[in-house]
Amino acid sequence: KAVWLCARCEKVGSRNGRKLAKLAEDNNSMIHKINARHSNHLSAKRKSSSEYGGLRHVLHLSRGCKVVLTRNVAYLYGLANGTRGKLISIVYSPDAVPGDFPEALIVDFPDYKGPAIYAERPTWVPILPKLTYKEKSAMWREQFPLTPGFAMTINKSQGLTLSEGIVVDLEGSQRYKPASKHGLAFVAFTRSTSF
Repeated sequence: KAVWLCARCEKVGSRNGRKLAKLAEDNNSMIHKINARHSNHLSAKRKSSSEYGGLRHVLHLSRGCKVVLTRNVAYLYGLANGTRGKLISIVYSPDAVPGDFPEALIVDFPDYKGPAIYAERPTWVPILPKLTYKEKSAMWREQFPLTPGFAMTINKSQGLTLSEGIVVDLEGSQRYKPASKHGLAFVAFTRSTSF
């Protein structure tokens, strides 16, 4: 149940992918591939998520997976960038076919403090897609502002308290030695409440 804090983005993607596959296999559920919607400009799809305010080109999610918000959605109610939750359901239109874009994602955010949308489940919140334009451009991307949350980069975890525990992965490469970066290990180790 511990969150993996990795120095490299590649490790985060690999860890999230393996955990998502294991969860889907254990629960006999499917992994939903959610492709972002884009403007008709040919290069809109090739742009990085950073050019669209963190909205990813593709999301892979499965019911029950951990997720992390990548944007402030309702800051005053506890839904800020970095808020963690669990995916409850993916809502499609009644006439949807495989590959269609969902209408909403229902996520259980234990820290949600806003009005109850579902009376029996006051921490369940529908997350709607966000539309973001590339700066100084007519190109846009529409996607849900979250990612799988089994693992995250150490930088992304800054400011979080991870009570379920952490695994710190400082594995680097020939060109990148994360353990030698000033403060990176400190940030990772101080995310946990106890050792």
